[in-house]
Amino acid sequence: MQYTTDLLELWWASLAVTMKDRSLAFPISVAIGAVAGIVFWVLAAYSARLWNKRYYLKPGLQILCAIAAILSVLCALTFASSDNIAQAVKFRLGAWSEKVVAESEWQDEAFKDAWDEVAKAATEEGVTLSPSPRTDSGIHLLPTNNPGTKNIVARVYATAALAKFRQQNPYLATVISPPGEVPGDILTQDLLSWFTENPGQSYPAPRGVQVVVRMLEDLSSKQVEPIAAYTRRLSFVFFIIIQAIVFLMIGWFAHRSNRPAL
Repeated sequence: MQYTTDLLELWWASLAVTMKDRSLAFPISVAIGAVAGIVFWVLAAYSARLWNKRYYLKPGLQILCAIAAILSVLCALTFASSDNIAQAVKFRLGAWSEKVVAESEWQDEAFKDAWDEVAKAATEEGVTLSPSPRTDSGIHLLPTNNPGTKNIVARVYATAALAKFRQQNPYLATVISPPGEVPGDILTQDLLSWFTENPGQSYPAPRGVQVVVRMLEDLSSKQVEPIAAYTRRLSFVFFIIIQAIVFLMIGWFAHRSNRPAL
């Protein structure tokens, strides 16, 4: 269910960008889709005569043709909006980062995981598995005096953020295909940037989200053309399938009407 929801949200984001575009892509795609839908509607009606020259489409089949025409418009819009898939992905990543940063439960769990990893590595004096944030709710600060601690904390937060992204955006994760974990050079660069600008402060969990978003944006920018091409092919295939279903159903009903009544 989440996969379908994620797919529809990305589709809507692409469509929204296309509608805001000042070019003629949106009205032209609507016109093309409408014309294609009407043409196939008429052809479907005439195709019934191939099976039964006296057969006319009944209201139910007319409604089916109308639905197919509407879906044809949607296919045309999807085809046209595929050119804006990069902006749509960026928009979805931004919306996700705002949402996940606001989730205190996720940040709390990521902090506990980071504490556990630092305790196991024994890089900070006083950071142990007991007491810990899991046993003492009053612990809210994780010392990061050792460079190794900083690397552990950044890795844990980025890994947790990436896992959260995969969970909440399964379709987008399939499209972008991120690695299993954030590369070490990206984390090292972000650590240097953070502690240069914020000396003496702890590395926050939301920072891991920002690192993941930047990585995903970079990956998506390199894959945008294959993604757009795949979307266009998928739109065309769906259009053909929709029309084929309509023609087959009409042919079946028309052929069935030829049978003598028992």
